[in-house]
Amino acid sequence: PRATFVPQEPKQVDAAQVHIAQLASPVAVQPLAKLTVTPQDFPFLADIRGHDDQRMEAYVAAMQRGDPWPDDPHVANPSSNR
Repeated sequence: PRATFVPQEPKQVDAAQVHIAQLASPVAVQPLAKLTVTPQDFPFLADIRGHDDQRMEAYVAAMQRGDPWPDDPHVANPSSNR
């Protein structure tokens, strides 16, 4: 099924064009395997959070302007991550 996978089209988010760095198949493909996975199987579960469109828009705007990465309100001391 590899031949059916193509780069995803960029998406317009307000004034920004967001490029999605992944491939997708526009047609159904047969899975090779099926695994049962639970959140407890993921070792970094405590380190992740949900998607936030407003944060993504702030990141995109900063990158387009060449500004520093915006501080992340979920990180206790964001300056220590730079």
